[in-house]
Parts: sequence; C-alpha cells; structure tokens
Amino acid sequence: MDHFEYKEPLDDLIERARELDARGEDFCGDAMFSDAEGLHREAIALLDEALRIDPASLDARKERGEARQDLGDALSGQGRFSDAERAYVQAIVDFDVAIKMNPADFESQLGRAWAKDGLVSVYAEEMRDSEVETIALDAIDDFTRASVLNPEMAEAYVGRASCYSNLAFRDYFEHRYEHAIDRLILSIADYEKASMVEFEYPLDRFDVGYAKHLLGESHLYLGNYELCIDWLVKAIADFREAIKARPDDEHSHYELAGALHLFGQALQRLEDDEAALPYLGAAVTAYGVAIEIEPDIADNYIRLGDAHLDRCKSLATLGKYKDAEEACASAISEFRKAIELDPESEFALTNLGFAFQELGRIFAELGQFTTACEHLRESLTWFEKQRDLVPASPLTYEDLVYARFDLGDCFAQMNLLDEAEQCYLKGAEEARKALELGSTAGILKELSESAARIIEDLRKVKTRKLSLIDKVKILIGIVALVLGIAAAIFVIRNS
Repeated sequence: MDHFEYKEPLDDLIERARELDARGEDFCGDAMFSDAEGLHREAIALLDEALRIDPASLDARKERGEARQDLGDALSGQGRFSDAERAYVQAIVDFDVAIKMNPADFESQLGRAWAKDGLVSVYAEEMRDSEVETIALDAIDDFTRASVLNPEMAEAYVGRASCYSNLAFRDYFEHRYEHAIDRLILSIADYEKASMVEFEYPLDRFDVGYAKHLLGESHLYLGNYELCIDWLVKAIADFREAIKARPDDEHSHYELAGALHLFGQALQRLEDDEAALPYLGAAVTAYGVAIEIEPDIADNYIRLGDAHLDRCKSLATLGKYKDAEEACASAISEFRKAIELDPESEFALTNLGFAFQELGRIFAELGQFTTACEHLRESLTWFEKQRDLVPASPLTYEDLVYARFDLGDCFAQMNLLDEAEQCYLKGAEEARKALELGSTAGILKELSESAARIIEDLRKVKTRKLSLIDKVKILIGIVALVLGIAAAIFVIRNS
C-alpha cells in the first residue's frame, strides 16, 4: 500500500492500529479472510511508522507482532500458506525483540507462542512433519513460560492444550496411539486448568470435546473399549455444549456424530450389537444435521453412509435381515451422493464396494444366492474402480480378494463350479499382487494357498465320475473351508 507520512503522536498510532487489528480479527472469525487481510496490513503499516518514530517502544513492537500473527491467520484462511509462514516468522521476530526488551512481559511470551502455533498449522498443511514437531514443542515451552509469568490467565493453558492436541493428532495419524494418549491427557488437563483459573474464560467446548474424542478413538484402536467409551461419554457432553453455543456450526454436529458413531463401534467390538444400535442411529441423525448445514461436503455423506453400514452389520448379526437390508440400501445411497460430489474419492468408492459386499453376504445368509451374486459383482465393480484410481495400493487388492472369495463361495453354493473356480483363481492372483505391493495382511498367503486346494477339489467334482454323496462331501468341504476363511477375514476387517 502507499506510504503515508503519519503525523499523529505515537500512542494514537498504536491505538488506531489496535482498533484495525481487532476489526480484522472479527472478519477472520466470520471467515472473511480477504477483508481481514487488508485491515491487518493497515495496522502493520501504522505500527511500522510508530517504530520508526520510536524503535524502543515495547507496545508498538508487541502490537506489530500481534498484527503480523493475525495477518498469518488471515492468509492461512485463504490457503496462502507461504505468505502465512512469512507473516508468522515476522511476528516471532517482533516478539523475540519484545521479550529481550522485557523478559517478564506475559503478553510477548504468549504472543510468540501463538505465532509458533500458527506456524505449526502451516507446516502441517504443507506436510513438513519434522518441523511440525520441533515448532510445536517450542510453542509448548513458550506457553509454559507465559503460564509461569501469569498463572491466573487461562489463555496460556488453552494454547498449550491446543499444541498437545495437534501433536497427538499427528501421533494418531501415524498409528502411535500410546503417544497420542499421553499428549491428549496433558491437553485435557490444561483445558481443565484453564476453566479453574478463569471461570469466565470463553473455553470452546468443541476443542475440549475433540481432544476427548481423539483420546477415545486411540483407546479403541488399542483394544481398550471400556476406556474408549468412558472418554466418548465426556466428548459427547462437550459437543452438545458446543452446539448449544453455536447451533449452526457444522463441525460440532459432525464431531458429535463421530463420537456417537465411535461409541456404537466400541459396543460392536464388545459384541453388544443391541446396545450399539441406538448410538449408531443417533449418529445417523447427527450426520444428517451436519449435512443440512453444509450439503456440499462429500465426507459428511461418507460418514453418514458408514453409520448406516455399521447399523446394517449389527442388525444382520441380530438376525434382523430386512432392517439390515434397508440400512445397507441407505448406506449405498449416501456413498453415491459422495461420489457425485467427489468422483475420485477413495473412501466413497471403497465404502460403496463394502456396502454391496455386505448386502451380498446378507442375501447369501438367507440362501438367496442369485441375488447375493448380483450384489457381490457390483461390489467388485467399485473395488476395481478404486484399484484403477490407486493401482499401487495393496489395500485395494485386499478388498478385491475378500469380495472375490465371497462371490466364489456363492457360485459354489449354486453348483456353478466353473464360475467359482474363476473367482478363486482371480482372488489368488490378487492376493499375490497385494503381497508384492507390501501388504501386511498375513491371511493373504493363506488365502492364496487355500484357493489352490479349493480349485483342486472343484476340478475333482467336475472331472471325476463320483457318486452324488462324494460330490456333496467335497462341496461341503469347500464351503466349510471358504466359510472359515470368511470368518477370519471378518475378524481382520473389524479389528
């Protein structure tokens, strides 16, 4: 922007800059990031002038650091991460100088911590993982120093809690669940500390709930189902409080749905499908509210479809096949909507394949093998689309193998032995491909070997002149072997 020769006294310049920066923060809060950027830049220009007048002004230095940090937030909100990084680094430089001028200044220490926290967000978006860890730990140290300087200010504890949560999410994403749990415990403790030292601090229950949700999910993957449920109860309460404060916030409804969904999954792992159903139903409702608020987000439809699919599995386990079929049809509908919004969504394509596979299994269980085969063929169509999209992923081949064996089983049950043999041959080939690509699923080697035995028996039935009783014995053996494999697959897919 053009340079103006400001004539106002120093205090007036700082006050004007503070007002502009505050207005910019309001725009950021309303996601009007471009408007916010302009106000923050105006504030910075005023503070540049203030520091030209008095380079030793601690107030001007701190205010410029804060304005640069807020500019980083506005730029990050626009997806301009390189520009945001530059703004955050410049903010850190200003706060460094301010801290040297007065090491006991709480605001400077806190400001530098928040600027580093913003930098962490940028590095996370740019997948600069090693830098995320380093800067996040630096930010935690700064928040800790700020809390020592002023132990009665909640913001330092909230900031440190946020950093712990961000690091925990990275641990969780990389399957380091024990590390994630340790950091989430620290995060939740800091949120509780914040509410204790400053009762009127506007603590965002969404953030607290998110930490508890992630903690519950980490316990789920470690097999600690009771601990998972304990934390999810608390997370659900926090998300409901967040929704009371912001009824139209899509994220709060989405996370509430996710916590309810996870609660249902934990009960499924505990083999209590009857108890799981109300939570899965509540998750369906909550995902629906999130979609009403933001109808153009594909992931919302995928999650809603997942909740329907989990309901289908519980209903089928309880022998309620008609209800299970309806739930599966609802899942298929939601996955199709997600694909309309994002035709290359890996999750939508794969989960649509799972839904048709589950529907095929339901009809197979009912002895309706012709209909089962139709759905299993459809499941293979979607798994093949996913394979074509990500041809180097072993997971795509694993999905094909399991569906292929299901279809082969159906053909064997219908005495369509040529078709069954082709399925097992193709499944064995796909199992070998998955292993070549680095699959760690130990069952694939067993599947490949089992396919050879099944095919040998099938050929005996087709080529030898056996009595009807001998043929039936061999077919029963084939079906028993395939069902045993299917049971093992089910355990793996749900562990």
